[in-house]
Amino acid sequence: MYGLSDEQLLEVASKYGTPIYVTDLSVVEKNYADIYRAFNEFLPTRVLYAEKANYNPAILACLGSLGAWIDASSPFEIGFAMRSGIDPSRISFTPANAGPEELRYAAETGVNVIVVDSSEMLAQLSAISSYRVALRLNPGIRAGHSERVMTGERGSKFGIYPDDLRHALQLALDKTRLVGLHSHIGSGIREPEPYLKVIDYLRKVVRDESLDLEFIDIGGGFDFSAIDHFREVARSFSEAFGDDIRELRVEPGRYLVKSSSVLLTKVNQVKQAGERCFAQVDAGMNALIRPMLYGAFHPMRKLGGSTEEMGLYDVVGPICENTDIFGRDVKLSKLREGDVIAIEEVGAYGYSMSSNYNLRPRPAELVMKGSQVVLYKPMEGLDDLFAPYALAGFKPALDR
Repeated sequence: MYGLSDEQLLEVASKYGTPIYVTDLSVVEKNYADIYRAFNEFLPTRVLYAEKANYNPAILACLGSLGAWIDASSPFEIGFAMRSGIDPSRISFTPANAGPEELRYAAETGVNVIVVDSSEMLAQLSAISSYRVALRLNPGIRAGHSERVMTGERGSKFGIYPDDLRHALQLALDKTRLVGLHSHIGSGIREPEPYLKVIDYLRKVVRDESLDLEFIDIGGGFDFSAIDHFREVARSFSEAFGDDIRELRVEPGRYLVKSSSVLLTKVNQVKQAGERCFAQVDAGMNALIRPMLYGAFHPMRKLGGSTEEMGLYDVVGPICENTDIFGRDVKLSKLREGDVIAIEEVGAYGYSMSSNYNLRPRPAELVMKGSQVVLYKPMEGLDDLFAPYALAGFKPALDR
């Protein structure tokens, strides 16, 4: 799903250059409305946007205006959300781990809750503040599109394991204000079943420990193709907990923004090398690392291309790495130098995972709503890349 036409995207590429991320806020709004309605049809549900997926402030402000809260995984995500107009009382701090300084910052900032990942982290927090906490539990459930994003299985670095649960609960009840339980098991989950298992596990914990909680948070990672999948999860939660829990919380990041963005990249050359035909484009793994990191494939199309003459291409970037490949044997309309390719479904973990590897600048960002430009951030230049070193006092040795 994407809202802008090929003609609009070609105009963007011509006016602003490539590579460039283009986001349509109308798609974000629709995705939020879909998931909010599906869950709240069955029980009061708070939708928290997982900021790590895409921290563009226009997206944060848009979701905040719709009523979304924020799931922040670092202090800077807290601060970035606040500068984008989100009140700290609508932010959940959910770090994989956090030291005393980060915990103190979150508490002093006044976030809604701190989700603690271990008994050790909980002990550090309790020495700072008797704060509102939720415990992140690891239920031992395998789920996700890649081994590298399965966060709820035993062996993962995330969450409190069952054999430490009783100790963590007692510490939380004695030293802090325990208000919730949390469990996020992975990313790119396409079927409801793993969430139903999480709900069963959390229900058993609440029942066995006789807990009185404000909320249960079942995390995010949704990659559902049907709205009915959300309804199935919501119905299962409602049946499991009834009126025992006042609020369900979910933390979609990927689902809300994945389909909202494309990465536009220009063909530098079409290179024939033996049996392979390489489409050499100006975006590289510094702009979009998911294909190289996770083996993910993002749909691609030539903008303005017909389907009459097609070819198979290895779409590759300019980075000096053999893994700098967006896709092999990608079927595209016949390509020529200067053509523009749209790499789709890059709104989640695209720009947010970009880097300056090979001293390549991160792409420009353009956020639109229909034909209206909401925010434009230019591609970095040499001055942007060198500025931190100049500010640190570096001066070239001109006499050498």
